Amino acid sequence: MSEGAKMSELRLSKLIAQRGVASRREAEQMIREGRLTVNGETVSHPGTVVDVEADHVRLDGNKLPERPHLVYYLLYKPRGYITTRND
Repeated sequence: MSEGAKMSELRLSKLIAQRGVASRREAEQMIREGRLTVNGETVSHPGTVVDVEADHVRLDGNKLPERPHLVYYLLYKPRGYITTRND
C-alpha cells in the first residue's frame, strides 16, 4: 500500500470479490455500469478506493454481504498414497 493509505482501504473491485459477490473483472464491469454506490453516490470508476470500516457500499441498492468465514481442513494422507481427481 502507498504511504498514508489505511489498512482498511481497498479498491472497490477487490472488496466486491472478497465478499463473494463477483470476480474482480465482473466487479469492474458492475462499477462501469454504475450499479454501485458509495455513501449514497454512484461510482463508475473501477479504481475507486473505499474505507471498508467507514464507507457504506451498496450494489443495486442492496448492502454487500459480510466477508465469508473461511474454513480450512487438514487431511492426513499416508506416505505412498496418491490423491487425484482423474486416473
